[in-house]
Amino acid sequence: MDKNKIGTEIGIRDKNNNPIKVGDIIQWNGYKGIVLWHKKYEEYWFFISYSRWYGDDIFDGNSYGKGFKLPMDNGARMEMEIIIEGDLINEKE
Repeated sequence: MDKNKIGTEIGIRDKNNNPIKVGDIIQWNGYKGIVLWHKKYEEYWFFISYSRWYGDDIFDGNSYGKGFKLPMDNGARMEMEIIIEGDLINEKE
């Protein structure tokens, strides 16, 4: 299974009980960002949108300077909300 494939369900849900998927733009803890697989740490992360300092590819975690590890136990799901589904994003955002 390719854990970084856009549209792959990551195993947790947002406050509306929708499954969160790789590439989804979500709002969490007052930030807007994208859900991606962090290759170095081998876990799902929330990369903050405004921190894309290192590249133009919104689907590459290496383009972002700031992010958070996602809690994989649904503990923070009431604070997460999907804004745009990843497979609906135009890469030129």
